[in-house]
Amino acid sequence: MPVPRSSLFPRVRWLFAGAIAVAALAALWRHDRRSLRWRPPAPPVVALDADRVGAMVDARRAAALRLSAATAARPHRIRASSSGALLGRLVAPACVLGPRPLCELLASSVTACADGDGATCHAVGRFLEDAPPYPEIARWFFGAGCERGDAAACARATQIRAGSADCDADRLACMVRARRRDDLAAFDHLCRGGMADACAMAGLAYLEEPIALRGYLTAACQAGGTSACAELARRLAPSCTGDCMAPDAAQAEVAAVIACDAGFADVCQLAAL
Repeated sequence: MPVPRSSLFPRVRWLFAGAIAVAALAALWRHDRRSLRWRPPAPPVVALDADRVGAMVDARRAAALRLSAATAARPHRIRASSSGALLGRLVAPACVLGPRPLCELLASSVTACADGDGATCHAVGRFLEDAPPYPEIARWFFGAGCERGDAAACARATQIRAGSADCDADRLACMVRARRRDDLAAFDHLCRGGMADACAMAGLAYLEEPIALRGYLTAACQAGGTSACAELARRLAPSCTGDCMAPDAAQAEVAAVIACDAGFADVCQLAAL
């Protein structure tokens, strides 16, 4: 059944989504959140564990391979779309969805979605919202699926847009509500549950407090948020200029390795300290 035009995501939202994917966290750290009156205690600063990030991907490998196999089994008919190129940029040249192995496993399914397979768009969105780093960009796959005529994707997109106060039951809908309300408590709760993008949003309240900010960036990176790893590596590097933290060459290198492996080329030199 054709999807009513009124239910489709406006194409301008795709442009916004693409901008988020390409810019990652760069613009966020310049946003002023000092007006917030209450702030939860930031996560403690702990040592990054790159092996844990790899283990997270390994735990999802079987599901990603099943998704890839299901995608390959469906007829692949290319349909031009303004959002196709933007979706492709979520996996290359940098993996915005998480660690590089995750993008490699999802690449064929993301391509099928970009080429017009609405059911695959829905499946990719479901896959991404089921495990860390629970990227907020997962919601755009439901929008893409809806744009391509998939009823299930439209239903999920509508549900997310409505928002939710129950952050444990629906992370994406909770994140939408938290953004609308600038709800730091919700960002913090989602962060502690492993949603890397929520950690980045919570960190905006601590731009003047490097230790607290480092706690949120570390939590985001540890959850598999590769753009947060890149930002953390840059700020911790002894060569940092501008918005920096107390130098920590060892942790800068760990964060840089994760980010560089995901395709964030500007920090690769820090991975060889």
